[in-house]
Amino acid sequence: GYPEGFYREGYEYVEGPPCEYSFSWKSVYACPLCTLLDYDFSIGSCINGMAAKTFFPREVPNRCIGGMGLPEPTEVPCVVSTKVCAPGTYLPISAGGGDEEPECVLASPGHFSPGGAIVVDRFATTLMPSGYDARSSWDLLGEVARSGDGDTSFTVVAEVVRPGYVSFEYKVVAEGLGSGDDLGLTFMLDDQALIRGQQSTQYEFDTKLFMLTEGVHLLKWRFGGGLRPTRLNRGFYAILNRIVISGTSNASRSDLPCVEGTYQDQEGKDRCKDCPPGTKSGSGQASCTPCQEHFYSLGSTSECEGRPLCGPEHYGRFFTPCRDGRRIEYYAFLDPVVCFDDPNVPFPYKEENATEKACPPCPIGMRYAPHPTDPDELGDLCQPCADGEMLQDGACAKVPAGQYSMREVTYLSATSTAPVLGGQIPVGVEPPEAMLSIGFHTQCVGRCGTLQGWRHLDGRADSGYHSVEEEVDSVLRLEVELVEEGSLHFKYRLSPQGELGVEEDDQLSGLQVLINTVPLSSVVQYHPPLNQVQSAFTANIPAGYHMIEWVFHQPLGTRSRLRVILEDVVVTNSLAGGVSATSDCPRGTYAPEGLGRCLPCPPGSYSDQGSAECTPCPAGTVASQAGSPECESCGTGTFASPDGTECNTNGCTFQHGITRWDLSSLNRPVSSTVNGSDTRFELSLCAKLDYDSGCLSEDRNLVDAYACAVDKYTLIGRNAGKVLNAVFRGEASSSPELTLKYTDGAQCGLPGQAGASRTTVVNFQCDPDAPAITSPTLVSPGECYTVYEWSSLAGCPLCVPEDYVEQRGECVNGEQTVALVRQAPCNGPLAVDETKRSCAGEYTLSLSIIVGIVALLVLLGLVALVVTVRNYKMAQRYDALMNSSSVRSSSHDDLGAGARNIDDASL
Repeated sequence: GYPEGFYREGYEYVEGPPCEYSFSWKSVYACPLCTLLDYDFSIGSCINGMAAKTFFPREVPNRCIGGMGLPEPTEVPCVVSTKVCAPGTYLPISAGGGDEEPECVLASPGHFSPGGAIVVDRFATTLMPSGYDARSSWDLLGEVARSGDGDTSFTVVAEVVRPGYVSFEYKVVAEGLGSGDDLGLTFMLDDQALIRGQQSTQYEFDTKLFMLTEGVHLLKWRFGGGLRPTRLNRGFYAILNRIVISGTSNASRSDLPCVEGTYQDQEGKDRCKDCPPGTKSGSGQASCTPCQEHFYSLGSTSECEGRPLCGPEHYGRFFTPCRDGRRIEYYAFLDPVVCFDDPNVPFPYKEENATEKACPPCPIGMRYAPHPTDPDELGDLCQPCADGEMLQDGACAKVPAGQYSMREVTYLSATSTAPVLGGQIPVGVEPPEAMLSIGFHTQCVGRCGTLQGWRHLDGRADSGYHSVEEEVDSVLRLEVELVEEGSLHFKYRLSPQGELGVEEDDQLSGLQVLINTVPLSSVVQYHPPLNQVQSAFTANIPAGYHMIEWVFHQPLGTRSRLRVILEDVVVTNSLAGGVSATSDCPRGTYAPEGLGRCLPCPPGSYSDQGSAECTPCPAGTVASQAGSPECESCGTGTFASPDGTECNTNGCTFQHGITRWDLSSLNRPVSSTVNGSDTRFELSLCAKLDYDSGCLSEDRNLVDAYACAVDKYTLIGRNAGKVLNAVFRGEASSSPELTLKYTDGAQCGLPGQAGASRTTVVNFQCDPDAPAITSPTLVSPGECYTVYEWSSLAGCPLCVPEDYVEQRGECVNGEQTVALVRQAPCNGPLAVDETKRSCAGEYTLSLSIIVGIVALLVLLGLVALVVTVRNYKMAQRYDALMNSSSVRSSSHDDLGAGARNIDDASL
């Protein structure tokens, strides 16, 4: 450091002898040499008659230099005992060993006892318990341990000798880090995650407690995606403030001194209390010491700071509530009071300090009215007319039909101190759960000088005056209700409080702004140049309730006391705002009298500018989207529905002359990509694309289209055709082919091609042998003209009777099958009208009968052959006999004449 005059940085100026000057020189070399009195000790568990005596600095950082270093741990004799002592008590190291049961002793004032537990409330290498893993990658910062960059962990191995617990106080600062269980804080007990991916504790320190069984346990705090705070951003991190591991021994063998900045005025306590503002304490104190004259403290500290001489920067201008158009202006000290008032130094604010003045005019669209809930305390405030009303000639009247009102409210105005309803910053501490009403609320976490956090400063607000010895989050919340989409605009600047080395400080305070816990990192600079007014604006805030948070963050380790000054907070379309003007509703919207905002015309209707109601679409036209400024004719081959809300395709069927097509089997969303292209193409034949297609505009609204081109990287969809037209290739008398053409897409091409719009064409090809469901082929993924080829059975015309010919089957048992069979390439069944017909005279025998008949015929043939052969042989014998008889007859002609006559007669 460098020497400074006593008059600077708050030390009382003392006039000395002539030619004699006094300086203050802050330096580590001003600290005394370290002695044994600068160290305290703790006694560990008694094992085999010996206990470890471990030394640690009385203050962190220790306020001494050189001299005696930290003594090495030693072992001291002890008496082993199984006596269990409750928190707030301890068992002296020499107690036990006799016949009588030893007694637990109350912790003395200025001390505390965890009762057989390990307590970690100071984080330094020399203070960590024996089970601490030195490979842990969190930063040990004295009062806390903080996660670092990337994935870091803090690990402790604890041996528990009786059932106990682990409790820890922690805070997580990681709003906007991202999604995923591996990001944020995870606490694991023996590899089981009990906390996973936590990213916020609402700026407060939270406390968790988990039970432990006997045995050895692994305690691990892990933070994923961490980022240390810097002068550029607030960072993403977790903080451990206090860890208690109970059950590591039966009893503490000594009580422990309260650390600096705390005290304990009673005996038998298990923790110490923070010193209040205006006091200080060293280690092991039973009470806090008031700061000396012209010094102050913000509490929980071992040293007080010098008070500077009071000046204009220590005062604020305030006003009493308005009543009957009058109020009193006065000046008062800002909270906390950190300066001293020298009665010998004149100052204007010490003179007459109460001036009655007229209340300033209200902002446009507002008028003075008693506070709705507490008029006696808060008087008259500037308030808007009710929703749907506007201020005319000092009275509220309904907004005319066909017009909308532009509401606007300005809080913390730099030019007007008019009291606006909801614009007051409450005085006093308000926990987050109490923040339920519209307007400002404030909160502070850490060693806060301004206890409520933010404070009024001449009509504006500043983040307060806080200690630089601890991390501080001073939060200002504004809850708003927007009647429709609105915007937020505000101004802010970062200002130093005192002359500290800002340029040499690596960890600087800054401002983070969030809407519904989402940081506005792109529009708010965390740590802008000092004393330069910054302006921030964000639009497209949807209608509804919203929580806006301005978080002044002061990291641990900073050497610079800064503050944020906030002014001109403007919220448009807020229910708390006044109507500054009215305008005609645009085409496609309407507004009844007294509504004050425009509503979109429902599908099937339209409106002109300034309409009080919507007009139904004329016959044959449609308005498929809400808020349509006009109705449109349907494309070729489609017709308007009776309610005018859509162009129908009769179930995705189309007709040209006597030829019809049915594409219902193909009417489903289709996604196509091309190698080397950054665009994904979406198509739906007869129904507009839905949200599942991912065809969303820049403002994440669904694009009204049948065909869409989606950028793979930005995920922004472009309308590639919203009007469906059926086009037919070929004459109706020949074999026409169907094409669906989608027109009126988004503009495309080069700037010189203004007016060109995206078009998508689907050419269907008839393939009677194709499956029932097929997919198209993207043959031309052009910037303005996209072409698909779709070969399918559905691409064939529907079959007609002329496409079938009669075909007969074989005659079976006097019957045959007759059917009409598809001959032409068309979309229909292969065969229809299948019937059975008789076929008389034609029979068919079964195989067994045929085999039997053949066998019978063969048998008969054999019998006939045998008979024939036998007859032949008999005939031959007969002929031989006859020949023999003829010879004998010729030799006896004469003798045998009479005999022949007798034979002939006989025959």
